[in-house]
Amino acid sequence: MIELRGVSKRHGGVQAVHSTNLHVAVGERVVLVGPSGAGKSTLLRMVNRLVEPDTGSVWVGGEDTAHVPLDALRRRLGYVIQSNGLFPHWRVADNIATVPRLLGWPEPQVNQRVQELMDLLQLPPELGLRWPHELSGGQQQRVGVARALAAKPQVLLLDEPFGALDPITRVELQAELLRLQDALGTTLLMVTHDMDEALRIGQRVAVLRDGVLQQVDTPLALLLRPANDFVRAFVGGRAAGLRGLALQTVAQRMRPVPVPSAAPSHVGAPAPGQPTALGLQRARALLPEDNLYQALSDMVLQGAQVLPVLSLQGQHIGDLHLSDFVLPPAST
Repeated sequence: MIELRGVSKRHGGVQAVHSTNLHVAVGERVVLVGPSGAGKSTLLRMVNRLVEPDTGSVWVGGEDTAHVPLDALRRRLGYVIQSNGLFPHWRVADNIATVPRLLGWPEPQVNQRVQELMDLLQLPPELGLRWPHELSGGQQQRVGVARALAAKPQVLLLDEPFGALDPITRVELQAELLRLQDALGTTLLMVTHDMDEALRIGQRVAVLRDGVLQQVDTPLALLLRPANDFVRAFVGGRAAGLRGLALQTVAQRMRPVPVPSAAPSHVGAPAPGQPTALGLQRARALLPEDNLYQALSDMVLQGAQVLPVLSLQGQHIGDLHLSDFVLPPAST
């Protein structure tokens, strides 16, 4: 879907990107990370020709973008930036409708698409009549994503989209982005300074340094098998193992309850299959979809070396022991 073929770019006397090759498959999520000045945003902006490469070529959907009219190219690509870039003098609904109207969609179709996206991004209908400054930062960023998706682009480019948000809103929008991408199948290329965000969102993560790709790999492989000392330090150094726990779930490591089961080996666990009060569920137990980092935190806070794992219905389906955290990962 996106292919960068030997692209290079110099800004003044600085070589921002060095002869870089990168391929992003249809429906894939790839995240670019690296220190400030590594060339992340330059690389991203070459895709929609906000930056023109000095050498090499950029291909999108099998076409060399150098031969696609600039307006036509940008209308085919969704683009989200940190400041959301909303037009302050246009109401929310008009901001979302920008590209469909530029493309000449009939107004009923435009209005239908605006409503679809507001529903998809969980924006209440009444927000459509408000001005951008009347929204919270998280709401503004959701509107920015909605506007980028309005014309049903096959590619979504995101340049530090959640960098200015508070931690809670940031995590919520990361989850929303994953849900949207899963539902729409949009190809996603993203820039972030936040390594945890990159590991959570990216199916592959590309690490850059001084305009040179150091490694492109799956998040877990990046943590377990860094290509060099720079990548090892950048992804977390000695803390990389803890970051790796956040990429695996309790379901992958728990010990299923045998059937028939003997009495639980730890005090306070419910009997197999026995419902547990939902009010106590999160305080005393884990869910299969919890990640291992969360599970380890719960053990530390509770002073426990083993915790039961409960289904959403409150049934005891397994146990997670402290020793289970050091097992080799099932897959990288």
